[in-house]
Amino acid sequence: MANIKVVINDKKTGRSCQIEANEEATKKFHGLKIGDTFKGEVLDFTGYELKITGGSDHAGFPLRADLPGAARRRILTKTGVVGVKKSNRAGTKVRKTVCSQTIGANTVQVNAVIVKAGKVPIPQLAPKEEAKEDGEKAAEPAAEDKK
Repeated sequence: MANIKVVINDKKTGRSCQIEANEEATKKFHGLKIGDTFKGEVLDFTGYELKITGGSDHAGFPLRADLPGAARRRILTKTGVVGVKKSNRAGTKVRKTVCSQTIGANTVQVNAVIVKAGKVPIPQLAPKEEAKEDGEKAAEPAAEDKK
C-alpha cells in the first residue's frame, strides 16, 4: 500500500504545503469522501481541522465529487474535469476518465483545505524540504548575442 500525499491549502495566506502521510494515517483516509472533514491530529497538526476537496489516483485521474463509490469511470461531460477544453460547437460533450469520490487503495494524493486553524502555523509544523546537493545546479542563463 502506497502512502498518500496530502496537499494542504491555507486560504487565508494562499500557501500550500505537501505532507506525506505515514502508513497508519493512510489507513485512516480510506473510506473518506470529498467534502468530509478530518482532524489534523491524523497528520500531526494539533488543533487543525481539514476538509477534503479533491485528489487523484495512481494514474493521475482526478477524483470527482458527484460520483459515488471508489472506482474509475468514463463519464460523458461538458465541463468540470481537468483536460476538457471548451468547444466552439454548442452542446458538445466529451467522454473523460475520472475517479469516484471515495478515497481507496489506488488514491495517492488528497487535496485538503483548512477549516479550523490551530495555534501553530502550518509552515512551522510541515517538515522542511532538504536543499539540493552540489551536483544539482540550476540551468545557467543563455549568453547574450553580440551585435
